[in-house]
Amino acid sequence: MKDRLKSPGFVRALTWVSALVLIAGVAAVGTVWLGGDDSPSASPPTSSEPGQTVDEFGELPPETKPSADDVPAAARKSAAIFIEGAVARRNLAKAWTVTHPDLKRDCDCTLAEWKTGNIPVLFFPALGAGATGFGVNEISPGRIVLEVLLYPKKGAGLNPTAFYLGLKSVGVGDNEKWLVDYFAPIGSPPVPSVG
Repeated sequence: MKDRLKSPGFVRALTWVSALVLIAGVAAVGTVWLGGDDSPSASPPTSSEPGQTVDEFGELPPETKPSADDVPAAARKSAAIFIEGAVARRNLAKAWTVTHPDLKRDCDCTLAEWKTGNIPVLFFPALGAGATGFGVNEISPGRIVLEVLLYPKKGAGLNPTAFYLGLKSVGVGDNEKWLVDYFAPIGSPPVPSVG
């Protein structure tokens, strides 16, 4: 056995095995020493798309859908005035004050013509803004799109119906106002039942 340990083949094999173990050890030490550990990186998180920041593990944060709490009170008030005034046709003059110039331009009408009720805003005999449920479809700087659920007055022959209501902000600071620039049913428009 002693002779076998001194043989040239055994010495050569032992040299190769020792070299491989040494290389593996150096690689392991280098990986740990040069930053291969699990501690957070000192470099800032990167982004996969403009405006998207990833966390320290390269993961995108979970999407957060805007909620009703994110809607400014002024936007809620304008939406309520528009629903009550223009959609339910209870106060067209007041609804005109919260209507965005883009919608007025699409209407191609004067205030006097608007007050006749012959306007490009779908009529819906809503119970009122207080009986309206809403969710938020989109919020971005200067833009809000709500999903409003309107309940019809008793005897109207309609079911509760969902609409998109878009608002744009005009002005800045204390002069900022939210004006309605879009109103349309989600899906097909309501049709009164016959009977």
